[in-house]
Amino acid sequence: MMLDIPEDNEEGEQDTPDKPKELKQLWTGCFQQSMNEFLQQFNESISVDEVLYREDIAGSIAHVTMLGERNIIDEQDKELIVKTLKDIEYDIEHGKVELKVELEDIHMNIESELIRRIGNVGRKLHTGRSRNDQVVLDLRLFTRRNIKALIKLLLDTVKQLTRLAQLHKHHIMPGFTHFQFAQPISLGHYLLAYASMFRRDIERLLDCRRRVNVNPLGSAALGGTTHPIDRLPPPLSCCTFRLPPVAISGLHIRPGFIMNSCPNCNQTSCI
Repeated sequence: MMLDIPEDNEEGEQDTPDKPKELKQLWTGCFQQSMNEFLQQFNESISVDEVLYREDIAGSIAHVTMLGERNIIDEQDKELIVKTLKDIEYDIEHGKVELKVELEDIHMNIESELIRRIGNVGRKLHTGRSRNDQVVLDLRLFTRRNIKALIKLLLDTVKQLTRLAQLHKHHIMPGFTHFQFAQPISLGHYLLAYASMFRRDIERLLDCRRRVNVNPLGSAALGGTTHPIDRLPPPLSCCTFRLPPVAISGLHIRPGFIMNSCPNCNQTSCI
């Protein structure tokens, strides 16, 4: 009588929906030995990208919602994944989820926690998606959120400067040029000059946000996916996201929108 011996399972236990295999460390398939602790510490990014957890979960909810609407996964599975992702987000915010260095980054940590909670149903989240387009989307959502926050601060500053300018429109002060007295001006006029400068910053940031609003989902690992997905799922299309002209370019312009955003932030408050 022959015994059925499960492969790659020293305990002789089969994977079940209630007890799935844990996600392996990234890159372990490339090496015969376990990863050196120094290399693991060198390679991890969770200490930096943990701030992306909101964006990672928002992107995953948008993606899995689309999978359900396109009948790529069951509606019941979609609802379970969405609910669990929201629970994970709440638990991360309240320090109830341990983010592990051995899982390298926030994306693997969230996916691993999802699978731990709901079993192999959680693996369906990655259908039609790669870590490549997932990471780029997270960075775009994060950049967009911070641009929006900066624009709000600048708008509040412009409003306050305008209010003060109205109060001081008849208060006279000396105007300077080349460190010398030039002509008398009102303090209100002077304050409005700064309000105008901050308005120009807002215009630059709005243009920058337009360039950030590109949805890379569907580019997958490089050149797209064979799954009949919707490249603009509803939760993203309502945010004025548009598609890259070519799937590959959705991934390769990753440094571009970041490098475009940083100078705009640096120039803010520069006169």
